Amino acid sequence: MAERDSYVRKAKEQIEAWSAEIGRLQAEMRADHADADLIRQQQLDEMRQHRGEAEDALARLEAADPGDWDSAKWEFERAWAEVDTAFDRARRLTE
Repeated sequence: MAERDSYVRKAKEQIEAWSAEIGRLQAEMRADHADADLIRQQQLDEMRQHRGEAEDALARLEAADPGDWDSAKWEFERAWAEVDTAFDRARRLTE
């Protein structure tokens, strides 16, 4: 159970980091007023969507019975990978 609690805690920390990254990118977008604003806004929207999916998967992970843990963990890790991909794309836009 300690391993499960540690995993969930780390996942929550990562979601908080993603939220901070979204906020940082949004602030940069507002400051830049560049032509890329529309593209950045689309990326931010995608990042928020995937973060929400990861949050939903995390809620299911936390509520999972011990017998369902592996399935819930797999689902969360899939959502996590999608968020990482979206964040990577958004980071490349700001470089």
